Amino acid sequence: MLQKVCCQLQDWSEKWLLKLNVKKCTIISINRNEEDIKFDYTLNCPNGTLKLNYVDNIKDLGILIDSDLNFREHVAEKNKKG
Repeated sequence: MLQKVCCQLQDWSEKWLLKLNVKKCTIISINRNEEDIKFDYTLNCPNGTLKLNYVDNIKDLGILIDSDLNFREHVAEKNKKG
């Protein structure tokens, strides 16, 4: 289901000339469960199909978010700059 949505998003972005940089696309699974079931998701790129990598944290709008919704790393980063 989510793979279908990824493909639809990519199709929509190409239709409106907002091409995704698929090399920068990643997956973060946000949950508090120890057992995390990870599925393979892909996007199309000029060289074929690219499997998206899972990451433990991402930065979005300047905020570092991790898969546990814990902001320790974000706070530590801000304290370093401080």
